Parts: sequence; structure tokens; C-alpha cells
Amino acid sequence: MLYVVVTDTARNPVRSGIQSLVRALVKALGRQTELPWRLVAWNRKRAQLELLRAEQDAALGAAVPRELRAVPWRVRLLHPGAWFSREATHLGLHQHPRHRRPAAGSWVLIPELVYSPGRAAALIRYARCLRLGVAAIVHDTIPVDHPEHVPAGLPALHREFLLALAKADVLLTTSETSSRALDAFYEREGVSAPRRSILRIPAELPESPRVREPRTSSPGAVRALCVSTLETRKNHRGLLAAADLLAERHGSLPFELDLVGTCHAHSQDLRALVETAVARHAGRIRWHGQVEGPALRQFYAGADFTIYPSLLEGFGMPVMESLWHARPCVCANFEVMAENAAAGGCLTADVRNAPALADALERISLDAGLRHELGREAIARPLTTWDDYVRGLLELLQRA
Repeated sequence: MLYVVVTDTARNPVRSGIQSLVRALVKALGRQTELPWRLVAWNRKRAQLELLRAEQDAALGAAVPRELRAVPWRVRLLHPGAWFSREATHLGLHQHPRHRRPAAGSWVLIPELVYSPGRAAALIRYARCLRLGVAAIVHDTIPVDHPEHVPAGLPALHREFLLALAKADVLLTTSETSSRALDAFYEREGVSAPRRSILRIPAELPESPRVREPRTSSPGAVRALCVSTLETRKNHRGLLAAADLLAERHGSLPFELDLVGTCHAHSQDLRALVETAVARHAGRIRWHGQVEGPALRQFYAGADFTIYPSLLEGFGMPVMESLWHARPCVCANFEVMAENAAAGGCLTADVRNAPALADALERISLDAGLRHELGREAIARPLTTWDDYVRGLLELLQRA
């Protein structure tokens, strides 16, 4: 049995990169037949893992098998909270008649962040009491290494989370960059870390077929797309500065830019910056907020190229999703973005430098041949799917 911890994703409506990853993972798990699995959440007050309710499973797109056997009378009498629940989702796994004795080789997987003093450590201790293996996906060490890009208090929470994960059995990093950063963190802390494997996030955008032909240039305006939440490390400030430079050179921005992504609560200054840029470049820059599903696929279909100007990432999903749609991506020439761009389909630049970013955007927006060539490179790349990811995950757990 595989228990997937989705405490935050089940209650958080925001679709950040991690929440999108968890939802895609859940749907892919539903398509595999090798291992039974269930979604669970951490109950802070009772300090226990509990099964998600059916409606919560459905909200995450989980097609998991439902328990058929009613809760025994003895259990109902001992735990009145389970009286009206056929699956006893109010019970901790250690009390549940079907889950309190997990089969050998059963695991808890933590694919999301677990923030709150002592919570991650308590969750791992709880799993140990049930003799469950513990695996976790480590997305990055950015809050610890670059506290200037996150809200106050988050670096300490992230440090505590990573130190708690040192007690896990297996850690799965998302890239070479994130793996090196995690090694450096544990070395600085003087902590002996568990075994680690790199399991790269797939390029597939769920429910979006891979595009196998480059976009044909249309006679209308060249359209660019930037898919990213509004926060400082995503570098919207640098992108808009580059846009201003291009507008000065050409009299107006030489492409139309669609910005897609929600604004974090701690980034209201960026919201104001974007809204001002939208007004300044009337009709050339548009901000659409959070966009999902078919609407996001339409944005990719209508784009001639994408821009991902982020400075810091653990993986950088929008770069790979752009390649999945055969759209060239302008991104950084350093760290994980360079790692993702190495096999083709991307135009890299020093996105920390507004003139350098402006030069790259000018080149790709004015050169249809370059866009076509990069689109061909993207199509030629062997990109992985979420089904590939789940197969790799299960193989790693089986070996462990």
C-alpha cells in the first residue's frame, strides 16, 4: 500500500507548482495497477494520518477504489466519530480496521511541503510506529538558501522541514540542481541524510496531448506567453524592464504578452507593477491571473513562444511544459533552467540582466525561422509523461 500525504493540496485552492505536481501525480497513480494506494491527510490535533473523504478524493481527481466493508460495531462503539462514516475516515490509520496493520513494503509518500513546528517530524514518527517506509519529494532548498525571496518566517520552517526529512528512508529530488543544493544543506547542518535519487518532473501537462508540429507563423502579431505565479524570484520585474527597453527600441512592444499566474499574498507590490505595465503597454501586455485546464492549453496553442524569466527554481515546470507544446522557451542560462534547456528547444539568456533578456526576446520575436527551428528541437526531444514518473517512483520504492 502507498499512502500519499496531500494535507495542504486537499485544502488549498491555489495552484502553485507543487500543488499542480501533486494533482498530476494523483491522477497518474489512478492509472497504474501495480500497487494499491490511498490519499491521506495529517490531523494536527489528533497527531495522526487519516484517509481523505470521498469528496476530497474526487476534488483532487483521484479515481481510487473505495472501501466496501462497513466499519465493525466494536470500532463504532469505541470511536463514535466513525459512526456515520462507512470508511471511518475520522480514524487514524493506527485505529482503522483495514489499515492499522499495513502489509510489508508499504510506504508513506510526502510530495508536498509540511510546514508547522514539529509537524513533519511527528508525521514521520507516526509512520514509523506503523512500520511504514517514508519517502519524500524534495523540491528545492530556496527558502533556506535565498531568504530574501520568501516571507519572513518561511526559511526557519523550511529548514525544520528538511531536517525532519533526514529521518526518512528515501528522498527524491527533482533535478541535478536541487540534488546538489540538498547535499550542500545537509553538509552545512552536519546531518547524515538518507539515500537520495533524482526523479525528474515530467514535461507533460496533464490532459494535454503532446504537440508534434511547430507552430506555423500567422500574419498577425507575434504572441508570447509567461506562465508563472507572481513572486520575486520569478523575475517579472526583470521581464517588464526588458519589455520597456524593447518598446523604446521599436516604438511599441514587438510582441503581445499574456501573463498567466496567480499573485501570492506577499507579492502585492508585484501585482501593482504588473497592473501598471498592462496599462502602460495597452493591448500588448495582458495579465489573466490563475488559468487552468483547457483555458491554459488554449494559451499554449495561441503562443509563438514562451518566456520563463525565473531566477531560482528547483525544477522549472513551465520550461518543460512549453517544450511539450512545441513552443520555444526563453529562459535563464544558469542553474536548473540551463539543465532543462540543454537538449534543445530553448533560447537562453542571462535573465538577471534586463538588456540581455531584451536582446533574446527581440531576436526570437523577430525571427520566425529561429522559432521554427527551436520548435523542431522541442519536438525531437524525448519528453517524459506522468505515467513514466509513477513507474519510476514505484521502481525506486521497490528497490528501497
